[in-house]
Amino acid sequence: MGETIRQRHSASTASLVILMILYAAISVYLIYISKYAIWGFATEENAQKFFYFQHDMVDLFVNGFLAMGILYAINAIGTFLIIKWKKLGYWIVLGASILALLIDVILLYNGGNTSDGIAFCIASILSPIILWAVLQFKSESQSCWKLLK
Repeated sequence: MGETIRQRHSASTASLVILMILYAAISVYLIYISKYAIWGFATEENAQKFFYFQHDMVDLFVNGFLAMGILYAINAIGTFLIIKWKKLGYWIVLGASILALLIDVILLYNGGNTSDGIAFCIASILSPIILWAVLQFKSESQSCWKLLK
């Protein structure tokens, strides 16, 4: 009865939904790649064609892709929490993005595909920044960030 009605800017809501869908799609893609890698590579030649690195590094990269997929799923959950007015969602996205950046750097350091690795590094850095900017849209002179609990 005493709770005020909160309303976010429509661009904010649309951006949050788009981010959540992107996180989920990236998560499915990365988990699919790791599943394919686990079941599809019986020879060193196949591993080198797909991942561009030595066969003895396949386990590291498969686990890295799986971890990245899980972290992007966590980002989707965090974004859903923000849609449900929970400030905790932003901190979940920030933490998962930092962990994803660390995994990206480890994979790059160990000889991963440079263009993909750099793209995921940039995405891990920009993700919480874009989310923060989306939360700054104002509706009735209050930002979405101030309305989160």
